[in-house]
Amino acid sequence: MFQPEGSTRLMVVLGYLFPLFKYIPLPANVAIEKARKTLRDTALSMIHLKEGQDADKEGRGHRDIVGVMIEENRKNREMGASQDALTEDEMVNQIMTFLAAGQGPLETYANVRHETTSSSVTWALYLLSTHPDIQEKLRQEVQTLDLDNSPSFEQVESLKYLNNVCREVLRFIPPGTLPNRHF
Repeated sequence: MFQPEGSTRLMVVLGYLFPLFKYIPLPANVAIEKARKTLRDTALSMIHLKEGQDADKEGRGHRDIVGVMIEENRKNREMGASQDALTEDEMVNQIMTFLAAGQGPLETYANVRHETTSSSVTWALYLLSTHPDIQEKLRQEVQTLDLDNSPSFEQVESLKYLNNVCREVLRFIPPGTLPNRHF
């Protein structure tokens, strides 16, 4: 799936250009669909496994990314915000995104893997350095935390401007891509 042969790449491109093309039962299309189904089934089983695990002593699920996603869904439903909870299919799609993160165009040309978190932090720091007004506003918000003690997840999540800056960096320069904009 992540290192397709030339014929498979061609089928993917043709499927994007001509959407009905991907439904023709050619060997490459069948292989792509089989790989996609395997990944989706695995993601679904991960979700079901995590949902079946006991919560820790603080009432939380395991602190990996799937556990956090499931816990947030549970909290949203308990607080009456079901519209903010992800459906099972949306959770599967999120896991597929996590699996594919870092498998962008750079790998095709440079044949290297990229650590998406460190790349995103690097770009965030660079962009903050080129926008001192945003950097200062973010600094002021972060300084509202008691930095002598390690902040809780909830305290960090409550920093709305930090959350928005992180989202904007990820929107502006998605993981696994090269920036195509001028700063």
